[in-house]
Amino acid sequence: IEPSDLEYEGIVFDRFRDMLGAGEAPLRGQSILCLGARLGGEVRAFKRLGGLAIGVDIEPGDKNPHVLHGDFHELAFPDAAFD
Repeated sequence: IEPSDLEYEGIVFDRFRDMLGAGEAPLRGQSILCLGARLGGEVRAFKRLGGLAIGVDIEPGDKNPHVLHGDFHELAFPDAAFD
C-alpha cells in the first residue's frame, strides 16, 4: 500500500466517522460499492467503519483484496445490490 493511499484512507475514515458519528461501527449492515477505487483507500476506510465494501477499478494494483479489476461501465452486479 502506498503512503498516499494510506493517507487517503485516513481522510475518508475521519470524514465519514465524524459525519455519521454513531457508535463504533456506524456503517454496520450497509453495503458500499466504490467505483474508480484505485488501490482501495476508501474501501478500507468503509470496512473500518463496519460496512461491507468492495471497489472496482481498471488498475487495482497487484493482489489487491479490496478492489476488483473491472470497468465500472460494465458492472457484473445487479441493480440495487449495494446501498
